[in-house]
Amino acid sequence: MTTYSTYSASALKDYITCPKMFYLKRRERLPPDFRPLKMVAGGAFHKTIEALNTEDFGKADPAEWAEERFRKELIKTINDPEQPKVVYTQKDLTDVIKSRLRMMAGYLDQFFDKHLMYAAEAYFKMTIKGIQVQGYIDAILFEDEMFKLVEFKTNARAPSDAFLTNDYQLNMYALAMREGRFYPNAKWVDGKMELGDDPGIVLGVVPEDIEFYWYHLADNVPYFRDCKGGKKGELRGKAWYRVHKTEEELEEFQFEVANIVKGINTGIFFKSPSDDFPGCGTCNYLYTCTGHGVV
Repeated sequence: MTTYSTYSASALKDYITCPKMFYLKRRERLPPDFRPLKMVAGGAFHKTIEALNTEDFGKADPAEWAEERFRKELIKTINDPEQPKVVYTQKDLTDVIKSRLRMMAGYLDQFFDKHLMYAAEAYFKMTIKGIQVQGYIDAILFEDEMFKLVEFKTNARAPSDAFLTNDYQLNMYALAMREGRFYPNAKWVDGKMELGDDPGIVLGVVPEDIEFYWYHLADNVPYFRDCKGGKKGELRGKAWYRVHKTEEELEEFQFEVANIVKGINTGIFFKSPSDDFPGCGTCNYLYTCTGHGVV
């Protein structure tokens, strides 16, 4: 049985989501049966936000530049011949572009250029109980002599308090801020991460000195008419959902990660979607999965 010593944060999350999906995607390296349009649009949205914060767009209007960039990223990704097809109708495409551009307008109005960005799409590496883990953080801000870690989300619904408390990504990122090395100039070249001689930056920040936020972009979209939720022109929500982390929680989380890897190394991958997963019907390995429960 092959065991692995290095994992991406997203791979570990795949195992939590469904061990069998992890197996098909990460071990067999099978392509998904399809790519959900909303997932593809979310990726294009994140790339556009990263570009807004790292590229020079001169004197161009940020809103116009971002819209053009998002549309190009989305269409390029949809039409990528090396990726599984995206199943959608023209109405689906029109609706998802409209909703994401509304979120982009809200981001530009409420967030962009109003906060001191320390790093965007910050790449990190760290060791947890002898396990090498790597991943990205959407945004790290530094304001009022404090780091603020922000995870952007394009979900339609806002998160519950219980979800935020147990959110895997924020736990991983909190640990990275304390334990990890960050590589601001990291780049993927031919499928491999090129770090050169960059030794990385160890921030070494404990959770008590960080503010953690799950940033719900849909809440920055104003109501277009008076309704039960609010009046026309009012924002739909608060967007900033703060999460508190402690040293004790991080210690517990390290053992959780070790147990996840222990489960992976058993070589048994049950079909067992987590409670946070919408269900097998939305899985993009739906048709590949045999449905027998164990590989």
